[in-house]
Amino acid sequence: MVVNVKRASLILCFLLLISQTPLIKAEEQPQVVVEVNPNLELFAVVYILAFNGSDDFITAPQDYVRNVLTYFAPYKGHVAVKSMQQMFPKDLPNYIKDENIWNWASSLAVRDYLGDQGNLPDFYAELSDFARESNFMEFYNAHREEYERALTPIEDIFKELNFIEELENRSGEKYAEYRVELSYSLLIHLHSRQTVTKAYMIGSIPRIYLENLRYTGLPNVQAIINYTFRAFFIHEFAHAFLDSDRLGISSEYRFIYQKILEELPLMAYERDFSTSGAYLNENLVEAFTHYYLGEHYNDIIAEYSILKDATIGYILVGDLAKAFQENISFEQIPEVVGKLVTKDNLSRYFNSKMPVNGFWATNKIYKDKKVIIVYGTQNPDERGNEYDKESALMLADWLRSVGISVEVKSDKELTNEDLKSNLIVIGGPAANELTKNLTKELVVRFSFNDEWRLVKNFTAVENPISFIFSNGSIRMAKLNTPISQEYPLGVVQTLRNPWNKEKFMIVIAGVDRYCTRKMLRYFNYNSSYLIKGRTFFEEGFYFQAG
Repeated sequence: MVVNVKRASLILCFLLLISQTPLIKAEEQPQVVVEVNPNLELFAVVYILAFNGSDDFITAPQDYVRNVLTYFAPYKGHVAVKSMQQMFPKDLPNYIKDENIWNWASSLAVRDYLGDQGNLPDFYAELSDFARESNFMEFYNAHREEYERALTPIEDIFKELNFIEELENRSGEKYAEYRVELSYSLLIHLHSRQTVTKAYMIGSIPRIYLENLRYTGLPNVQAIINYTFRAFFIHEFAHAFLDSDRLGISSEYRFIYQKILEELPLMAYERDFSTSGAYLNENLVEAFTHYYLGEHYNDIIAEYSILKDATIGYILVGDLAKAFQENISFEQIPEVVGKLVTKDNLSRYFNSKMPVNGFWATNKIYKDKKVIIVYGTQNPDERGNEYDKESALMLADWLRSVGISVEVKSDKELTNEDLKSNLIVIGGPAANELTKNLTKELVVRFSFNDEWRLVKNFTAVENPISFIFSNGSIRMAKLNTPISQEYPLGVVQTLRNPWNKEKFMIVIAGVDRYCTRKMLRYFNYNSSYLIKGRTFFEEGFYFQAG
C-alpha cells in the first residue's frame, strides 16, 4: 500500500540505528509504503514449520498458523526448514532468538522478493527454493485481505500525523521513500534501517506489542495503547534523521551514558544501552516523539511518557522535547546539550531529572547485592503478622533467585546499622512499627477513621506530579486530589532512605494484609509511587536530593 504524506511544517523524530545521508530532490513528494513484506513472511512461514506452529515468537492468529501448517505440509522436510531448526534449536534462549531474528529481518526486508532471485548464498538460496517449490506467493496472495485489515490502522497513522515532513524540515534531509516492512506472524523486534535513498521501519504487526505493554513498563490502558501505537512509527523513522554520531555528540557526552550505567546497571543488558551512541540516539528520538505527540495528539500522555523515560535513564528527553518545542533544528542539538549538562554539573543534573522510583531502587539493590526486608509484628491478630512474614519471604525468594543477598527481619529485630541499608518495608503502620515511624517521610500515608484510608502529603519531596488512570483514560491529578477509597487498595512508594541518602527504601502496604500482598508484584515499578484500587490506579513522580 502507498500513502501520500501531505506537505506541512511541523515535527517528527524517534528511534534506532544505521544512518547514511539521504539524497532526494526537495520538490519530490515523500512516499510511505506499508506492507506485510513477502520475504519476512516467507521467513515466518518456514519458522512456523520448523516449530510445528508452537513457539513464543509465533504471534499469528491460530487459524492462520493452521493454514500455514496445512498448505505447506508437503514441505516440512525442506532443507530450508531443517536449516531453520539448526539455527534456532529449541533450547536457544529467547534473547538470542530475538537478536538472530532481528538480524535476519533487517537483511531480508530490504531485499527484492527471494522467490524471484537466483545466485543467492546459503540460507537465502534455500528460502528462494522453498518459495518457488511451494508456490509461496499463492499462499501470500490468498491472505492479502487479512494482511490489509491489519495494515489499515497503520496507514491511517500516516494520514493523521505529518511527522515525516517535520523530520525532513528540521534536518534538511529527505529520503525518496519510507517503507514499513512487517511480518504478520512472527515476533520481530521493531527497528529501523536506512539505505542511501530509503528509510525503513522493520518488525512485527504492532498488535503484539500493544497486547503486551507490560513488557514496556507502561500500563495496559486504552489511552496509552493509542498513544504508543502512534509513537512506534514516529520513533523508528526519527532514527533516520537523528543520529548522535552524525551530530558529533556520542563520544563527547559519553560521561552521561557512563553515569546512567553506574546508577542503572540492569540497563547494560538492553540493546539501546549497548554504546554511548545508541543511548544518546534513544534520548533524541524519544524527545522528538513525545514533543510531536504532545503538540499534535495528547500532551498529558506525552508528559507522563517523558517521566517514564527518565525513570529508565533517558534523562535528556524532557529538556530536548522542550528545545524541539522552541523550534530548534537538529543541527542545534549539540549546542543545546552542551548548555544542559557538563561533567561538573552531571550529578546535580541527574538528580533533578531522575524521579525517585522503584526501578532505580531495585538497580541499587542489584548493584549492592544486598537488601533487608522488614515485616511487622504490631498486628494484634497474630495471623496478620504471620501473613506479612510470608509475604516478606515470598519477595525474598524472588530476589535471591537473581543473586541478591536478602535478610528478612521483623520490625523488632532491626539495628541502627540495619536502618542504613537498602530496605523493603512490608505492611502499613498498624502492622509495622517502621512504617509507623516513617509517617512524616511518606508521600502516601495511612489515616484511620473507622477504617484505614490512604492520603497524600508531598511536603517531604520536590516537584511532585501525579496521573490517574480509570475507564481506559488518563488525567493529570491536582496535588490535593483525594484518593478514591475503594477496596482492594494498596500502595508501593519509593524514597531515599532517611538514615542514609545513598540507599533507598521501598514501602509496600495495603489497607489490610491481603492488599499488601497484592502490591508485592509492583515493588520495582518505575514510578515514585503507585496506588491501586479496584477500578483505578494512580502513578506519581517526585524528586529527592541524594
